[in-house]
Amino acid sequence: MEGGKVRRFNIGDLADRRLLRLQRLSVVFVVCFTVGVVALSFACFAQGTFRDFYHFYHGARAVAQGSDLYSSGMRGYIYPPLFAMLLGPLSGMGIEVAAQIWTVLSGTLMVGALLLIACELRERFGLHRGWTCVWAIAAFGLLFNFEKCRLVILAGQSDHLTLFLLAFAFRAERRWPALCGVTLGLAANIKYQSLIFLPYLIIRGRLRETAGLLLGLAAGLLAGVPVFGWEINGAYVIRALSGLFEMTGAVAHKVTSAQVSGLTWLPSTAIPSSLAACRT
Repeated sequence: MEGGKVRRFNIGDLADRRLLRLQRLSVVFVVCFTVGVVALSFACFAQGTFRDFYHFYHGARAVAQGSDLYSSGMRGYIYPPLFAMLLGPLSGMGIEVAAQIWTVLSGTLMVGALLLIACELRERFGLHRGWTCVWAIAAFGLLFNFEKCRLVILAGQSDHLTLFLLAFAFRAERRWPALCGVTLGLAANIKYQSLIFLPYLIIRGRLRETAGLLLGLAAGLLAGVPVFGWEINGAYVIRALSGLFEMTGAVAHKVTSAQVSGLTWLPSTAIPSSLAACRT
């Protein structure tokens, strides 16, 4: 009672306060995780530990210097030329500075992908509460993929760029089907796993998405033509795809191909690798 008046308990206000608290906790968790892992990565870089980024960096330098992309560094660059070209602006810096910049970008892409996925899930499931719901979904997604997201940033990998492209494609699927397909095709130039969507789209009869995926894939593979010329770019694409096919062990491995680890590579925990390891 205040000033002779009875103060009514408003359950709506209590719910709003709890939702606001949930949103703040979700934002703090996502931001603290990202900043913490980026800071840990910086400490590793200071000790000269660059992990997979070493291969990407030297691939980018090979593009800038006009040397052989798949012989650069320790011959660890295994993808089509597109990603090495995208990292071109970092090739003129020292590897530590370049790794720091890429790590910040990787963390930003991870958060952006989580929010895109959360926004789309909120709409598809008819959830309300605006950004509270979005941040909560993003936080739970990060929580259940905590270790993978941490390792990707620490390793300087390209997975969060791929994740962002897939998240954008997921967001665009109901609005712009062709753009969704193009994005999936571009993502396949960064990580081959994105090609799994091709048979799915064909089986489902999603013609616009299928055409867009093939267009995006071709655009990514041909993006190096203005830089390398038709002959060298074609050779790079063949060497990259040869490494992919040779990974299965069905054909003999060539020295000139991209040095993709075989399916029986012990550190790999992917289902195909696990099955192949069991067979051997």
